[in-house]
Amino acid sequence: MGSRDSVPGSDIDAPDKSGGLNVRLLLILVLAAVAVKFAIFGISIGTSMSLSIPNAENWQDFSLAYMPAATAFRSGFLPYNDFFYAYPPLFLYGLTAFSYLPLPAWSGAIPLVAADALTVVPVYLIARRFWGEGNSLLVSVLFILAPTNLYYVDYLWLNPPLTTLFLMFSLYFLIENRFDLSALMLAVSIGFKQTALFALPVILLVVWRGQKGRSGAIRYLLIAIMVCVLISLPYLYISPGAYLASISRVPASMWDSGLPSNYFQIGVGTGTQVSFNTLDWLTSRWSLLSAGVYSPVTLALPVFIFLVPPAYSWIYSSSSALSIAGYLAIAIGFALLLRGFWKQRSID
Repeated sequence: MGSRDSVPGSDIDAPDKSGGLNVRLLLILVLAAVAVKFAIFGISIGTSMSLSIPNAENWQDFSLAYMPAATAFRSGFLPYNDFFYAYPPLFLYGLTAFSYLPLPAWSGAIPLVAADALTVVPVYLIARRFWGEGNSLLVSVLFILAPTNLYYVDYLWLNPPLTTLFLMFSLYFLIENRFDLSALMLAVSIGFKQTALFALPVILLVVWRGQKGRSGAIRYLLIAIMVCVLISLPYLYISPGAYLASISRVPASMWDSGLPSNYFQIGVGTGTQVSFNTLDWLTSRWSLLSAGVYSPVTLALPVFIFLVPPAYSWIYSSSSALSIAGYLAIAIGFALLLRGFWKQRSID
């Protein structure tokens, strides 16, 4: 943070200390990231997602949620309308596209691992912008070897990497004062997973408190909204209530829209299973969940996976005291963060 006098000529004036872009080094980092992350990917295939390495939870999202949804989509069922889908549609599109490859069931994980590897590009560019070539190399290597990503993304094939890739590019374009591109990248990130929305108010304050002011923040917001609407348009037209309920986790009744008679609830504890007839094969993929959701689940980071005892599924209950306290802590912390940004004369 700094005063406006200390950031002349730019909303975010971080000096580039390294001269021209070292394309060769960046290419080496990308190849290293691909090698490391797809090596873990190969180990995961080799163990067939077994418990030979401790699992982070007692079910597997990729095989029991992501790919069944992609298969349903390929079979002509519409997300949100015919079956519950928890995210905006871009994540489903990506998995479905790769599911057409003449490969076993793990082909849908390729874009997840590839996106994780490619995220080293904006990581390197951002680090280089602030700290120069040498430190950006260190930061990039630390990202490539980050245990959380290696475990949850490259081994378990969970869903953050596509969102993270575009969010990091959005931040890079933000510090380069290319606000329209930043808004576009942020909207695409939200289109993969709605949690990227939490970056929007922070970025808007950065733009507002910089030289772009209120008009720049409004322009940024409008671009992000328009792209998000375009991404969502088919489902806003077909089943707006179910779509908005799915991505906002607000009951469909709040949107004055009932669910179609053939609606199938994928998942546990978030709605009524109206019909099992249209997607019987999908139901069977989730049968373990209905019994297993009350089983112990491990909620530890990979570095503590052997040390922390299991926690139970009541932690996930929105009505539990622990969950309510967690929600309040997050809301208060986020509000304090935004207040801190707003009080700055400008943001460096």
